[in-house]
Amino acid sequence: MLTCLLLSSLALAEEPVSGEAEIETQSLEDSALNGEELVAPSDEAAARPPTEDELHRLEAASFYKIGLELVGEGRFEDAQVLFENIRATYSDTELAPRAAEQLEALALLESEQPMLDAAVLQEAARQAAIAYEEEGWAELAINQGLAMPVIVGLLIPGGTFQPGEPAVPVTMAMAGLGIGVGGAYVLDRHYDIDRGHAMAIFTGEWAGLMNGYLASAIAQPRDYRGHWRYMLGGTLVGGAAGAAAGHYLDLSSGDVALVNAGGLWGGVLGLTSLYYFDADDEAASYIRFAGAVNAGMAIAAGVSKRWKPSRKRVAVMNMSAVAGAALGLGTAFMGVEYGNWDYESYPAVVLTSGMLGAAVGGYLTGRTDSEEAVAGALLRSRSDRWSLGVPLPTVIQGPSGSQGVGLSLANGRF
Repeated sequence: MLTCLLLSSLALAEEPVSGEAEIETQSLEDSALNGEELVAPSDEAAARPPTEDELHRLEAASFYKIGLELVGEGRFEDAQVLFENIRATYSDTELAPRAAEQLEALALLESEQPMLDAAVLQEAARQAAIAYEEEGWAELAINQGLAMPVIVGLLIPGGTFQPGEPAVPVTMAMAGLGIGVGGAYVLDRHYDIDRGHAMAIFTGEWAGLMNGYLASAIAQPRDYRGHWRYMLGGTLVGGAAGAAAGHYLDLSSGDVALVNAGGLWGGVLGLTSLYYFDADDEAASYIRFAGAVNAGMAIAAGVSKRWKPSRKRVAVMNMSAVAGAALGLGTAFMGVEYGNWDYESYPAVVLTSGMLGAAVGGYLTGRTDSEEAVAGALLRSRSDRWSLGVPLPTVIQGPSGSQGVGLSLANGRF
């Protein structure tokens, strides 16, 4: 309502403000905007230069009109600066009281706008989150487009007839791509797969592949064809388990993303332990690594029941971890080259820095409502919390008439 009130002043700006003097000011303004010579209406026969008082009032009217146009464009801060300048510099004109009224309206609008924005954004974010979770066909098609070529073109031939020519597995892998994408379409038509369900199937497949090799390393460490069979069986069993979990459990994309992140961190910790503590043999090394991955996934699955993160939030935490690891790598390099650090400190420093980076990302994203989405920027600072959103492209007008496209990475008051 306040915005409409401000916009309605555009029409009021065209009305005369105080009789004949205002008509003269409007005429002078129109002449200036059209590039014509300034001619007073009272003396059409002989043009005369405008007086200083007329120019002073004309400037005030021009600035006031620009301020109203800024309000119409939603640039409230720029309009506020302009109205304050009119009230201070042109206080002797009839437009100063109008500028004061606009400043009061802008102040009231600014005090109420955050509440209005929060309510609208929260509802829009809730609807967008529901629509995002329900749209699972594309997720399933991409995931199975990656999984089926491995299953059909690699695991099945490796565990059965083991062809000697590469043309056979390559042809079967291409067929697997079609099976993955086409099967995803059929499944979505019959079962209406949501995004969390699609991700759970793919997570079960890669976890089953890993555990299948783990079982073969324990049961048949020297039977290489058995490795393929175990991996094929583990992949199929894991995919079926993921499909069942996605069907019977209320899994969101954020839950499955957190489980994947837990498996990743478990694998990193397992590899780090192998660097500092040697295993007895190759099978023991893989058992430790796979066990750490499984433990990380189990812990993350338990955490997801109490903490419901969004997929975007998990992604930001992972990116923060990568940034922290890169910083740790640089720190370890400086310590080894210019300090007394040992080369064995590299993994510990990089791992610790990565964990700190993930903690920072979790802290920043934890200060925002998980349901809230901010359109226009990737990050937004609002009072005591951060919000995540989608950066929207904006057209930037250059001073020479050129145009460019920009993306807003962050906005707010820092």
